[in-house]
Amino acid sequence: MTLATSQSRGAADISDAALEDLEGGLNIASIGKALLRKWWLIATMTVLTTTLAGVRVLSSTAVYRAQFELLIQAGSTETEIISDVPDTLTARPEQVTNTDLLKLLTSPTVLQPVIDGIRDRYPGYCPPLTSAFEQNYDPCYNRLASQLRVSPLGKGSNIVQVSFQSPDLQIVRVVLDLVSAAYLDYSLESRQADIRLGLDFVEKKIPDLRERVDDFAGRLQSLRLENNLIDPGSRGGQLTGQAATFAQQQLEVRSQLSQVQDAYANLTQQLANPRVQASSSALAQNPRYQRVLDELLALDAAIAEASTLYLETSPEMEVLLEERENLRNLLAEQGLQTQEELQTQIRELTSRDRALTTALNEINSNIDNLSFISRDYTDIERELQIATNNLNQFLAKREALQIDAAQGELPWEIVTPPTTPRSQPESLPQNLVLGAILGILLGVASALLFDRATGVIYGDTDIRKTTRLPILARIPNNRILNGTGAQESVTESLQYVGANIKDSAAAVITEDAPINVTDRDQSISSEQTNGQSRSYQSDPFSEAFRLLFTNLRLLDSDNPLKSVVITSVMPEEGKSTVAIYLAETAAAMGQRVLLVDADLRNASIHQYLELPNDLGLTNLCSGDSNSAAIQKLSTEPNMYVLCSGSIAVEPARLLSSRSMAQVIDRLQSTFDLIIFDTPPLLGQSDAYLASNHADGVLLVTHPGKLRQPLLDRAMEQLKIANINVLGVVSRES
Repeated sequence: MTLATSQSRGAADISDAALEDLEGGLNIASIGKALLRKWWLIATMTVLTTTLAGVRVLSSTAVYRAQFELLIQAGSTETEIISDVPDTLTARPEQVTNTDLLKLLTSPTVLQPVIDGIRDRYPGYCPPLTSAFEQNYDPCYNRLASQLRVSPLGKGSNIVQVSFQSPDLQIVRVVLDLVSAAYLDYSLESRQADIRLGLDFVEKKIPDLRERVDDFAGRLQSLRLENNLIDPGSRGGQLTGQAATFAQQQLEVRSQLSQVQDAYANLTQQLANPRVQASSSALAQNPRYQRVLDELLALDAAIAEASTLYLETSPEMEVLLEERENLRNLLAEQGLQTQEELQTQIRELTSRDRALTTALNEINSNIDNLSFISRDYTDIERELQIATNNLNQFLAKREALQIDAAQGELPWEIVTPPTTPRSQPESLPQNLVLGAILGILLGVASALLFDRATGVIYGDTDIRKTTRLPILARIPNNRILNGTGAQESVTESLQYVGANIKDSAAAVITEDAPINVTDRDQSISSEQTNGQSRSYQSDPFSEAFRLLFTNLRLLDSDNPLKSVVITSVMPEEGKSTVAIYLAETAAAMGQRVLLVDADLRNASIHQYLELPNDLGLTNLCSGDSNSAAIQKLSTEPNMYVLCSGSIAVEPARLLSSRSMAQVIDRLQSTFDLIIFDTPPLLGQSDAYLASNHADGVLLVTHPGKLRQPLLDRAMEQLKIANINVLGVVSRES
């Protein structure tokens, strides 16, 4: 298993919250710890700034301050004129104080009369000119501007508050009087200048407006002459009335024409059949036709009466029949005459209908043309009205400006006269509080910068971020780990840890980690387990090593860990004591453990455990097969120790030798777990060589001592050497 695979496995063990923390963001906890570590720097900065603030207040001289309030108008006359014109988009501006005007009130131009007055009455106030460069840089103005404050009374207010402060009581009164007079004079001059500019503006605009009015009036007159109208509205009403009258007449004509055509068709059909007695309505309205018809009917009655007396060939009958024939011919002539009269009426009505149609078409055409003319007329009339209104307003403005120019009324007003100068002593408590706040802020910033600049790692988060490895255990502080306890206390501590783990192994495994235990561990009674579990939980040190061993076994449950190298980045990180207590913990949990002191340059295991170092690893690798080299720990029957040995050899050559590999192979067949204590990673190759004989490397770190550059370099070397790093053991800082 390589470093890359170990890191990927470790990354999988890190929770989502931890990964988010590694990716960046504000870590409040780490910042708080950094501030606690550098509390002395924060306290020093706070005391220093608070003292300086107090000294400044106590050594400062009295400062007198007075003020007055001024009502100003920020708008210009030209702007007011433009805002009153309807055809402009400029709305009337609110008369509020703007920053430009406030800047102008403190400009050299406005304050020059004040400077001249000060020089006349208090020559000592203004510093003398010392160089030609200061001819364009008046030191008197610079001093005056630094002591003068001009600010609006409130948001959206037209009132300005002007204040001045100086150690000289008399000069405060004089300066405020001069400033108030200068501001009023400036307002009058500015208003007169604005009025002159407004008059010039109006005088320039009036000719253009006159020309615009004349242009629209001429266009309106031309439109009337070209179309022979005065008002398109009245003309449109006339045309509409005519069109309605003609349309009604045409409707009546077409109705008459339809009636006459029907009568003509009916008469023509009746006259075409002589045998049928004609009964057309047109004939009924012809009196001559009706008289002939009456005579014919009377004659027919006479012939019918005579036919009873005479023969048809008799002279009397012939006379009657001849008279009837004559009447019939006369009746036919009257029918034809009526038909011709109907034809004449049809022609007259048709001609009249065509004339009405032509007249209506002409009127409708005039109405259509009038709509375009009316639109142009309305547009021109509207533009003429606007131009006329603008011209009238500008003429009225000119008259008003001429009246204003003749007046000398001050546009600005002193609302509150200059107050009596009062001493402004600085508040000692307030300055002390501000000094303390400033000191705290500076101290916090300095502490964070100093903490960052040292490069020391103080938390597991930074270690996890750099190594991308899981933190297998966090070992709490212990006097043995810190090097403050006597060496004989190591044995006592091992006895305590071993006994504690043995007595509570079953309970702890049942509650925390489901790892395999021996039959001896499983036979512990429930009552014993519960009682000792409470005692064990009260010992974080023992719990940390039990958790470390459990995590090592759970890294790969299919291939149990047979050997592990314990190392660190730099010396004095507690790797040797971690190796000792890990071996004791594994032995107490039923493992047959061998602790090998592979730190041949600075062996310390035998010193901690009070064992002789006559025989050890160097002896076995040199061919000495004396079994006494492996020493059994008296306090733990399952724990064995192989010290470094007394033979002086080159560590790198020994650790990379074939005899070393053979010795380790024999030992692995005898022991369940072999733990190697090796030198630190940096500056030596011993740990890398020893890792070739082990299943992995366990990196011990001590936050608070470990530096970031050293950890980066160690991880880079581990990656180059392709070492399987199982995880990290972190000590409390």
